[in-house]
Amino acid sequence: DYAALAAGDLGQARKQAALLGGRVTTDLDESDISRATVESVAENTSDGVVAPLLFAVVAGPVGAVTYKAINTLDSLFGYRNPRYHNFGWAAARLDDLVNLVPARLSGLLIAGCAGFLRLAPRRAWTVLLRDRRAHPSPNGGHPEAAVAGALQVQLGGTNRYAGQQERRPPIGDPLKRLNPRHIRQSTQLMLAASLAALALGLIVRWLIISGPERFSALWGGV
Repeated sequence: DYAALAAGDLGQARKQAALLGGRVTTDLDESDISRATVESVAENTSDGVVAPLLFAVVAGPVGAVTYKAINTLDSLFGYRNPRYHNFGWAAARLDDLVNLVPARLSGLLIAGCAGFLRLAPRRAWTVLLRDRRAHPSPNGGHPEAAVAGALQVQLGGTNRYAGQQERRPPIGDPLKRLNPRHIRQSTQLMLAASLAALALGLIVRWLIISGPERFSALWGGV
């Protein structure tokens, strides 16, 4: 989306934005497309990076693969669809459950990394604490609120999907109008949070592996 918007190709940007969660994008302007992309980047910081890494740290490769299977089921069947209502409901609730911790950790990591990128760390924390529950999902608001605060923009609003319209509460404050620059900043936040999650995961994994030996050595010296 960023490259298309930067080149002034609104038509191509709309086509690419339509791939983000199945939104109807035929009438979106530059700011709307930027919002859709920033929201997608924020959500995928948790779903695509932090959550798989967390499950890999705790349960190894099997944990990461299991998580991605659950997340994929939600992506395919978790939308409100009369044909797959029961199966989709179960997939969506299971996805909500496994993302409870990763989503909250993602919000904390994003807010914590905002200062290193010279964004707005204090506002990131403020909006995270204030607006993290202003989202239809029990988890999606955490990374989105942290990103919105760091970028000093407002996310949420009206989204149109095939056959329906969804109105989401606002997240963040409209101190700046959303534009393609915010897409780049959100991806930088995603990268920084991902590196922080990787470092944290390696430390935790090291503690898990070496913990018993360390405690045995300490116990033996008593």
